[in-house]
Amino acid sequence: MTAPLSRSTSSITSSSSPNGVGRGDGLSVLRLLAGLQGLPDPVAKADELLAIDADTLAGWFTIARRAAVWLWRGAEVLADAIPALAVAWSSPTPQASIAALREAAVASRTVVVGQADAADLACHTLTQVKAHVQAALGAAESAVAALGTKDVGVPQPGGSQAPSPALQQILTELTARLDELRGRATAALQSLALSLRADPRDPIESLPADGAAAGVSTEPRFPAAGTPSEAPLGANPSGPIPGQPGPAPIDAKNLERLQLDLQSDDDATREMAEGAMASLTQAEQAGGVAQLLVYESADTWSQGRAAISVGDISAADNVATLVPGITSAPAHMADGLNDAAALRAEASRQSPGESTAVVAWYGYDIPLGFKGGVSTNPLAKVDSTLDALDDDNARDGGAVLARDIERFRQWAPLGARFSALGFSMGSTTVSSAAAQGARLDDVVLMGSPGAGEGVPTADSYPRLPADHTYVVAFDQDPVTQPRTDLLATSISTLLAGPRITGPNAEPFGVDPALAAFGAQVVDASSNASDVRMPGSLPSPIGLLTDPVESAAFDQWRAVASHHSETNYLSGGSMQAAAAVVLGHYTDVPIKPGR
Repeated sequence: MTAPLSRSTSSITSSSSPNGVGRGDGLSVLRLLAGLQGLPDPVAKADELLAIDADTLAGWFTIARRAAVWLWRGAEVLADAIPALAVAWSSPTPQASIAALREAAVASRTVVVGQADAADLACHTLTQVKAHVQAALGAAESAVAALGTKDVGVPQPGGSQAPSPALQQILTELTARLDELRGRATAALQSLALSLRADPRDPIESLPADGAAAGVSTEPRFPAAGTPSEAPLGANPSGPIPGQPGPAPIDAKNLERLQLDLQSDDDATREMAEGAMASLTQAEQAGGVAQLLVYESADTWSQGRAAISVGDISAADNVATLVPGITSAPAHMADGLNDAAALRAEASRQSPGESTAVVAWYGYDIPLGFKGGVSTNPLAKVDSTLDALDDDNARDGGAVLARDIERFRQWAPLGARFSALGFSMGSTTVSSAAAQGARLDDVVLMGSPGAGEGVPTADSYPRLPADHTYVVAFDQDPVTQPRTDLLATSISTLLAGPRITGPNAEPFGVDPALAAFGAQVVDASSNASDVRMPGSLPSPIGLLTDPVESAAFDQWRAVASHHSETNYLSGGSMQAAAAVVLGHYTDVPIKPGR
């Protein structure tokens, strides 16, 4: 008997392939083939990985981080008390005792933070693994569906028919991929378990049990009249304790992983690391301080994850997170970092007395990322291409972005303003993050194909008032028009059967520039001129497209000219975006929605 499908794997849409293989039957075919060959059920392997609850694990360690904050605050209170003790007590032992307690609190905090960082890394890895499992299942399902009935060739019990090489290859690749992902998940959990061996109570419990054991004197520095002092005045030093180590940089662990990846034998891993290193250098030149806030390795199935702050997030009054659109990849962040630096410079121009950090966040599975990133295998490229046809990756990325922003808040000063700005598919990701409870003061959706499934209005964001949602949509940009949804739906249906299940069948959700959506629509015009392109396609393609080439080229010209992150972060739209980042709302020009 085969194992039951999990809720995730059983939700794959069933439809007929033109070749006769049911799209919903692909995994069943692979399971049957595996069973007849005495191999483990690939779906059971996938279900085991999909059952991992990374969110609950992350929730536990959110509490641990709060404990770390209180330990740090307590250590600072003790540090403030040391000079006073030096003045008030004749014996050096009270000062030494409080100093030892402070050191123990700092050591305990270091253990807690290290464990929380290890948990964050494990949670990110586990979340990434689950996403890759879904992608691998979907890619295998699509590959089987593309085979003709005669090409499937699954043997029946007692029969002699052998499976086709193509089907056998699909099963082999799926099994190998799931084994690789299982290994990655196991390694992440083992690393976390190793970190948890340290007990944060040990530094404090190792202190002497009472003041007498510690040699603490209860004698005041200024004794009662007629009682001689045991120590001369001025015997106790004041000020900071020599040799006390300062806190490690917030990106220390990410930089360590980056250095390891630079030596990797895997070409994709090493190429992504080299790109991240070059991006860090670029960000440092632009902002003086560059911080690698997120880093996860690439491989032949994934572009990896990275986020680089232009400016010091730990000293910022304003923290803006900039999310790119399709074809972007962590291996090549130059354009995104240029835009981040330009936004930071504009914010500094508008408010010279405030410090702003802009984070270029390449932290979600960006569709068509292989176009600008490391080389991936053919199945991953097919899956990434199909991902550009709806908002699935944006919704998954929104959950990751919400968690990362929570992490950024722990590094930023208390009271810092947080905003998120997304371009194209990145805007759908930002909207999805806000819909999933991201703690943001403002969002800016630029060149948006839609606000995402389940976000009908700007009131859908539980922690963000509707009037703190800003939309920049150039009329010349066809990506912001309804025809983008129509085109994506048509292509998706043609390639893979119906995929859109929302009430309005919109693959990217509602246009946030509509008046009915209820956002603040920024009054800004495109900063670009139309691109001049040839009036006809080259032969022989042109022979097939003469009746429609004029309309097609009009659309292509508009996309090439007006739909770019740099265009949206230029001129008046840039000034408006910076004003939102600063909270200068009266400086943002608003117009009625569509």
